[in-house]
Amino acid sequence: MIFNGRSQELKKKEEKKEKKEKKKEKEEKKEELKEKSKFAFDDLMRSVSPIHPSSPPKSFEAFVLDPSLPKLPPHLLTKYPKPLSPFLIPAKDKHQNPPPSYLLSTCSESKGGIKMGSLAKKGLNNYVKQLQQHPLRTKVITAGVLSGISDVVSQKLTGIQKLQIQRLILKVVLGAAYLGPFGHFFHIILDKIFKGRKDSKTVAKKVLIEQLTASPWNNFLFMIYYGLVVEGRPWVHVKTKVRKDYPSVQYTSWMFWPVVGWINHKYLPLHFRVVFHSLVAFCWGIFLNLRARSTALIKA
Repeated sequence: MIFNGRSQELKKKEEKKEKKEKKKEKEEKKEELKEKSKFAFDDLMRSVSPIHPSSPPKSFEAFVLDPSLPKLPPHLLTKYPKPLSPFLIPAKDKHQNPPPSYLLSTCSESKGGIKMGSLAKKGLNNYVKQLQQHPLRTKVITAGVLSGISDVVSQKLTGIQKLQIQRLILKVVLGAAYLGPFGHFFHIILDKIFKGRKDSKTVAKKVLIEQLTASPWNNFLFMIYYGLVVEGRPWVHVKTKVRKDYPSVQYTSWMFWPVVGWINHKYLPLHFRVVFHSLVAFCWGIFLNLRARSTALIKA
């Protein structure tokens, strides 16, 4: 009898404990729901920003359930989870409580903006996925495309009316066949040498090595490639051009690229470094194109 009495007491205690835990879980879910409804309300108010009612609603629920106010735009219905469904019920009849025309236009614009944003986000996610799964191939394509765009801009800036396709292809080849693979393996080797460390001293060493090896070589190679292959000039003229302009080009490079290198090695993961470098090199390529172009020889 004593044993049965104790076991009943233990059961009662366990039941009370379970009830308390369930009650606590319900309260936590309610709090979570309230937080989500606040975010939903903020999102809704941003999407209908031109509206300034005389008595603006103080909560998401008040906005949606108030019959005098326009109903929630459909594109927000799919953005929040099912627990919010009691507050996310649009009017059954679209002609019931129709929103003003300017609200409709705002909602459609907002919806279009969200669509464009989601497409851009999806594209970026796919690009990052490719970068992680096929790093070399993705970097090669990226470097080639950016080199091509850089050359198109350079041609327009130098006053070329008709796009020179052969020159454009040669620039794309340089980016895809050399700059992309070179950057890929160069950063891998640097990371292996310094074992992936990112402290300030290690980053400074990486930047110094990069600026004393890769930077001078790449600038020198670019100017020779541009003169001999792209412009098709004799070696004598190219040699004179490089001897005249290379020191100033490299000096400008040392004023600019160490900062880029520091940001690259300090803050970006390995698989993003070549891409970041290629994006900055897009602008640098335009500068090199303008410096390497032999205007006097073209006139002659």
